[in-house]
Amino acid sequence: MAIQKINLGSAGNDGTGDAIRTAFSKVNDNFSELYGRSTGLTDIVGDITPQLGGSLDVNSKSIVSTSNGNILISPDGTGHVLLDTIKIIDSSITSNIANTDLVLTGNGTGKVSISGLKYPSTDGANGQVLKTNGSGVLSWVNNAGGGGGSTGDLSIIGSTISGPSNADVNIFQGGTGHIVLDGVKIRDNKISTTSSNSNLELTANASGKVSISGIIYPTADGSSGQVLTTNGSGVLSFVSIPANQNLFATVSSDSGSTTANTVTDTLTVVGASGVTTGISGDTLTISGPSLSSYLQNLSGQNFTTLSDVATPAASDDGKILYYEHASTSFKWKTDSATLSTDAVSEGSSNLYFTNARADARITNALKDEDNMASNSNTHVPSQQSVKAYVDSQILTKDNTDEIAEGSSNLYYTNARADARIAAASLTDLSDVSSGATSGQVLKWNGSAWAPADDATAGGGGTNADTLGGQNLAYVLNYSNHSNTPTIPANTSQISENSANLYYTNARADARIAAASLSALSNVHTASPTNGQELKWDNGNSRWAPAADNGHSNTDSLSEGSSNQYFTNARADARITNALKDEDNMASNSATHIPSQQSVKAYVDSSISGISTTSLNTGAITYDDNEILGTRSNENILITPAGNGKVIISNLEAESINAPSTLSGTYTISSPTTITLSPTSEIINAAPMKLLGKTIAQLQGGFTASNGSMVAVSNSGHKPAYYDGSNWKYVFDNSNV
Repeated sequence: MAIQKINLGSAGNDGTGDAIRTAFSKVNDNFSELYGRSTGLTDIVGDITPQLGGSLDVNSKSIVSTSNGNILISPDGTGHVLLDTIKIIDSSITSNIANTDLVLTGNGTGKVSISGLKYPSTDGANGQVLKTNGSGVLSWVNNAGGGGGSTGDLSIIGSTISGPSNADVNIFQGGTGHIVLDGVKIRDNKISTTSSNSNLELTANASGKVSISGIIYPTADGSSGQVLTTNGSGVLSFVSIPANQNLFATVSSDSGSTTANTVTDTLTVVGASGVTTGISGDTLTISGPSLSSYLQNLSGQNFTTLSDVATPAASDDGKILYYEHASTSFKWKTDSATLSTDAVSEGSSNLYFTNARADARITNALKDEDNMASNSNTHVPSQQSVKAYVDSQILTKDNTDEIAEGSSNLYYTNARADARIAAASLTDLSDVSSGATSGQVLKWNGSAWAPADDATAGGGGTNADTLGGQNLAYVLNYSNHSNTPTIPANTSQISENSANLYYTNARADARIAAASLSALSNVHTASPTNGQELKWDNGNSRWAPAADNGHSNTDSLSEGSSNQYFTNARADARITNALKDEDNMASNSATHIPSQQSVKAYVDSSISGISTTSLNTGAITYDDNEILGTRSNENILITPAGNGKVIISNLEAESINAPSTLSGTYTISSPTTITLSPTSEIINAAPMKLLGKTIAQLQGGFTASNGSMVAVSNSGHKPAYYDGSNWKYVFDNSNV
């Protein structure tokens, strides 16, 4: 199926786009097409753990990265990267087939490059060696060998091995071997002798000196007892130790310090009250008093007899002990674990919700600009600014006199109304049946006015005298008749019985007062213990008593995954989530709020084609003082809402054709003259004819609404009315 696009129309609400049902049918079809696909993946960016269901066929395409990024292939755990028969383990590349060579070959004239060195693509002659050109390219050359020649950039001439100018000569051992230079053996960073129990001697040439790690050593031994000392510049020399050298320079204590000023200074250790010192040989002994004299006898005492602990009262039951710095004593206070948030002080970061804080975020999101000049898509407009902006935009378009009539939604005019009325007939009314023949009259059949034979034809009809001297309006008024049932207007006129009682606040309050928390269907009936709180038990889908894990304030209470703390960012995110920034308001959302910018754009677009002299709604055109229908053979309907009425002043009665159907209730107030035309329809000067029914028909179950009237055709056409149960004669209220 090809993608189905929704027709948005050329402008907002211009009637040319798809209907809502049609649009969402296309949406459903598009989604059904997408979800019905068994193959084809268009985007895996949002999938953080994608998996292939089969082998990946790149279809002669490449796997590339962007912005100079690496392409990483990482096996899990002890897995390896296998490229056909090649296995990659950490930094090692081996063949994945046992006893098989690992072959590295360049493409065409290309070469194999390892660590920046390009190797020849073919083997050299027997005995040749690899030589570099100094630019990272190796080639096969003959080995000079013998008493002279060169190997690469290393020259061997006679017994001399030398490198190029200013270059190091590097010699590396293989495996566990050593580099042996005559009687000296070198292994890694260790230099030793090859002969057992031989000294390793480092001797400078002539007046030179031996330097180790930047420290220059003497070339001759010192006198007996001398020590090495540095001059601070990396040169060591032998010096003698001064006689009677002190073993301390400075000694510090809690109350002072002393410094050895001469080599004969003496450090004296003295005792204090209860403390003695003594020296025996090389041992200094410091003795103190017995600690038993400093311990108080606490036998028989308890915790609250301590001088800095407040004595608990009966009201302190369940409280905890805390240290009050101001009084330097311990006191009792309520355990924070039994507190609610009302008793927990607010911290500096996890703040409590307040109306003021929420109002502040709403105020922060509001943009109060009557002209909506900033056109913001991140703020919401104030009610005042929306009203002011809309009012200003329609200031000169707030009535039909200022709005030009369009080509479809035409304005009302007497001529247009007269034309529609003139084109109508009596049978166009919904409760008037067609198919009348010559001489028939309209009679009410219980649901509609239908053509029927005139039962009074030939002069046998009723006249005004049979209405008891009253006019039709009097007879049709239900209150003018006796023995009629009383219809209650509301429940105040209906007495209360013992079963179905009326609602009262007292009755509702009594039911609430008689109930307990555990009587609720989702509250556990187990009895709580002192200090417990209600917590939701998701496994049993109910509230149950549980221990209160309280905190001193919200800063020490970690945030959960659902009931999160209030932050400006979260409030702003909810406002942003509620915003819908659509200039054409195409989504027509009932759950989002428009941005100030989209309100401005939509209003501007909606009124851009409105003229101050005409308005075209698509089906009706308003032009000056006329309302014209633009769709062929369609009625112009004016329907009030609820109990509203359509009021037309100065209606020219002679310009309105008689309607073909009347429905509903019509009140004819006195004085009113009803003239029947043509005069041939007037029977015995009666102002109106009643539906004729026989006595058998009325007694046989013919019913109507209360107060309906008929003429009893086989009883002198006497008028009769229906009281809801029986048909009664008007003149004496007797049953027909």
